[in-house]
Amino acid sequence: MKHSQHEPEPEFIHRLEDQLATEYRRQERLGLQETPKRYLDRLLRPMGFLLVGVLIGWGTMATAQRIEQSADLEHLRQQATLNIAIATERVAITERVFESIMNRVDAGIASPMTPEFRPAMFDANQAQVTLDLARLDLEELEAGGDPSRNEICAPLVGSSDFFSMRLQIQRDATVRHLEYQQEQVELNELRVRVGTEVESALTPLYAQRDRLEITEQRITEALALRKDFVAGRMDSEEAELRHRLLLTEARRRMAQVELDLLRTQQEMRQARFDAGLVTDREAITLERELLEAEAAVQLAEFEADLLARRLNA
Repeated sequence: MKHSQHEPEPEFIHRLEDQLATEYRRQERLGLQETPKRYLDRLLRPMGFLLVGVLIGWGTMATAQRIEQSADLEHLRQQATLNIAIATERVAITERVFESIMNRVDAGIASPMTPEFRPAMFDANQAQVTLDLARLDLEELEAGGDPSRNEICAPLVGSSDFFSMRLQIQRDATVRHLEYQQEQVELNELRVRVGTEVESALTPLYAQRDRLEITEQRITEALALRKDFVAGRMDSEEAELRHRLLLTEARRRMAQVELDLLRTQQEMRQARFDAGLVTDREAITLERELLEAEAAVQLAEFEADLLARRLNA
């Protein structure tokens, strides 16, 4: 039987099959032949290493973040503790100063009307407020793990409203200061009536009383606003706008108090200036302070108007 010159001989095909079979068995015996499973393993091995690397990297990052957060928390705790220590020392110092004045009052050497009595009492009370706030900061940090947020929309920490607690501490202190200031106003009014004090001495006392009244009203309104926000009667955007408007209006009223005080001082100094008792430099300084106070009032009025428009839009 004849074959085409392009067709292999049967004997050649048979010998080729034998050679291929022999070579296959040799590679298998030597471990050189890859089975489909081993081939798949070889393909997946780099992917496995990559996955392990990703998991190790993620785990390392998560651990690093936890370490960093822990370090930040410890740093905040140390800072809060330091603030408490400083505030505690300030309380001790101001109390010693006030106690020394009280000892003089009790001994009849001085009276509650002595010039340093009220400032010393104010400093002692203010130092205690600072200490109370510092302790509250640490309490909030321990409760929630985050630094305090002095924002009207700050979240509750558990069931505790630390924002309102701070406001209440400040309001209580302001009410005490206002009571002390009112007592001093009444005492000096009595002095003016009996002729032992000039009427102009009442002007700065009235101004300080006005400042405290504005502060007390601002804190009271902020507490009410916070209560409405926590109760869900307004969203965070509205609460923030209303709080900003509240602060701006308080700032405008404070600036108006300063402006009125400066105008009164200008009237008193004008007579002295006409008499040649006030230097040109003093007159120029007062005029500059008046212009700055007027600008502060106008700027606060402008900002309050913008905020009111946003709320009513």
